[in-house]
Amino acid sequence: MASSHGLIGLFDLSIVTDALRALVRAYCSASPIWLGAGPPFTIDVTGAAPDALRTGGDCVLHVYLFHVAADKHQRNSPLRLPPSGPPPPDRVRATQIPTQPLALDLYYLVTAWAGSNYVQEQQAMSVALKAFQEHPIIRLTPAVQIDGVDVPEEFTLTMEMETPDELGRLWQAVSSPARLAAVYKASVVFITPELPEEHLAPPAEALGLAVGTTGQMARSGAYVIGGSRPLLIAVKSVYTIRGAGFVSGLTKLTVGDGAAAVELSEVSGTPSPGEFEIPDKTSIEFQMPPGLPPGEHAVHVQINGVELPPAWWVNV
Repeated sequence: MASSHGLIGLFDLSIVTDALRALVRAYCSASPIWLGAGPPFTIDVTGAAPDALRTGGDCVLHVYLFHVAADKHQRNSPLRLPPSGPPPPDRVRATQIPTQPLALDLYYLVTAWAGSNYVQEQQAMSVALKAFQEHPIIRLTPAVQIDGVDVPEEFTLTMEMETPDELGRLWQAVSSPARLAAVYKASVVFITPELPEEHLAPPAEALGLAVGTTGQMARSGAYVIGGSRPLLIAVKSVYTIRGAGFVSGLTKLTVGDGAAAVELSEVSGTPSPGEFEIPDKTSIEFQMPPGLPPGEHAVHVQINGVELPPAWWVNV
């Protein structure tokens, strides 16, 4: 996903690891295994290697980045056209280094350790497998800021088909004994390149066509980008919703439904808990309001008196 600068990606691979850890933690607290009451034992979700951490909570769940490879489908892809349009035949089409993003596939070893308690290990693994299965696309917003502009990142998450022999060789490279494990691939993750000297014009944010009063036409192009009941992941306690047509003073944001619904207050700066900000027409940033009951809560966006269908949920 490209920003208005035409840039994509991130600078720090640990952002991906922390996003996966946060997703598993959210699922632990709401898992039906424990009837939504949270696990009766401590699950320490860590990005450390399996042989680096064998103490702490009752159960340690590792989401360990053990291998990085260049993505062969994107390494020479012309992700950005020159400002003057498509290059002539006598020009190289691939973007030159260092402005070509580094396209990577990240391989994660997901495994659990709970001493001799196999039940806790398998329950922790069940939660992680369910979390990753239900979120095949992970969106990080914002991942990086360049010249005050958010550079978002998104990638797919898939379980790799590993044979017992391949996993056995992997465990031989780790000083700890083999445990129940799975391998996931996060693809494609881009390392943000250098900012090009010439910036492309920003793409169109929305195109709407309406017939009616001025007020109706003013809100015709508003929408929220989302999927099938995805969970928002906070970055430094700030959640970000993306879409188009967000207008300061005409936008209302509510978290929750019914009697538990809490309307957030709009501010013009960095939001505090219970507040939201509209940095531009394509994004809303907010912090969770205090006092929400545990569980998943829908995030409702209302533009000029018209509520958009909920596309995001948050987990408390």
